[in-house]
Amino acid sequence: GGGGGGSGGGSSSGMNEWGARQGGGLGDNKIASATIPSYDSRDGVTFYLIEVTLSDGQKFTVSKRFKMFSALHDRLAQTYGPSPLFPSKWKVTANVADQRRVQLGIWLTDVINKAKYQNSLDYILAEFFELGNRMRR
Repeated sequence: GGGGGGSGGGSSSGMNEWGARQGGGLGDNKIASATIPSYDSRDGVTFYLIEVTLSDGQKFTVSKRFKMFSALHDRLAQTYGPSPLFPSKWKVTANVADQRRVQLGIWLTDVINKAKYQNSLDYILAEFFELGNRMRR
């Protein structure tokens, strides 16, 4: 179904309107941290397991392929510029997958820290971690 229109605040910032529209059920619950404790290879495809902690203490795990991280990085780079922390794409061996797991973890932590001061980033991360699917009670 379609969402009802929210009451417009006095703010002239389109970013806030976009954020309010995109936010769904996130409310004040923000992503506090995310770690990548492990990865799993299935049929030659590597999935990174991400443990996400929300500001209210809720925890959940989500699994993403490198190309999903890469798409997120590209999307953020359009606004914030490319991150030097993001690992480059190369052929994945077990050793590379583990190295990449560590680098992705460092990069994610950096993005989450920036999101604490950038509301628009918060919503992009919420989408990436599929928070909308988890907030419906």
